Amino acid sequence: MSRWQWILRQFTGKLWLRASLFCIAGVVTALVALWLKKFIPSDFSRQVGADAVDSILQIIASSMLAVTTFSLSTMVAAYTAATSNATPRSTKLLLEDRTAQNALSPTDNLSCPA
Repeated sequence: MSRWQWILRQFTGKLWLRASLFCIAGVVTALVALWLKKFIPSDFSRQVGADAVDSILQIIASSMLAVTTFSLSTMVAAYTAATSNATPRSTKLLLEDRTAQNALSPTDNLSCPA
């Protein structure tokens, strides 16, 4: 493994990077939606209804909040157990685990200032 590959692997293993990428993806999606707005018929909003969309988004947001709370508390409990009962290397591996990052990051975009 070259030095640059090692540096890239160290950088991509950080928890904040994955959360930031999902936040950027949310902002890009919003900007693309603004661009695609001209291709949607003007009477489409009357056909769908704002109340239906609002209730669906409310259900999704509350579900994502519950999942985020559970995932974050599980991660904190695992990290606390690892810091008190395991080696520093295992604690670092726990924080760099991609499965744990995927569990936390997609729902972190709720707090993204998009």
